[in-house]
Amino acid sequence: MGRVSFATTQLKDKFKGNQDYARKVDEIVDRGPTFGTPGPTSLNAQAKHCHVDNQVGIAWRYLPGVFQNPKQEPCAEILALGRKDGSSGQGNSGYKWSQTGDI
Repeated sequence: MGRVSFATTQLKDKFKGNQDYARKVDEIVDRGPTFGTPGPTSLNAQAKHCHVDNQVGIAWRYLPGVFQNPKQEPCAEILALGRKDGSSGQGNSGYKWSQTGDI
């Protein structure tokens, strides 16, 4: 899970030891700035997200400069973990997001 930073210490702690999260973060890093679905804009205007499984997602943003320098470190900031929630409201991409990772 190298080359990423985390929005909060609590969020970073939730990722430690979770192989599903680690694999997805590696994919975020390996596939680069074209990977992911836009949103949740409620967290950051440039945020993207992807599914870990049918109910859980990860939100992140690629850091400025990564488009010019794909080897930049860190290249992305993990913003939140989310759980699918049909009532989450506009700008949340169908998830209830938590920057502490409590989903």
